[in-house]
Amino acid sequence: MTIELPAELENLVREKVEAGVYASEAEMVSSALELLALHDSSPEFRLRMLDAALAEGEADLRAGRYVTLSSKEEIGAFFKDITRRAMNK
Repeated sequence: MTIELPAELENLVREKVEAGVYASEAEMVSSALELLALHDSSPEFRLRMLDAALAEGEADLRAGRYVTLSSKEEIGAFFKDITRRAMNK
């Protein structure tokens, strides 16, 4: 895998490797990604993401951006469509 970083991040990676903090650029990037995964799985982060999604949903409701589903068939079709869209991302 090849990635491009902004100059300031590339310099940070080089500095850490040259200082001996990490054995290689790949090790430093791997450690950073592990920390990101740990951060993203934290309860605080997940709560902030849930709060943001809730605020977005409330704004959509206030703006009239919603659908009314009246039957099990409509609900099933709605969630099938959502699932299909999510799988295509």
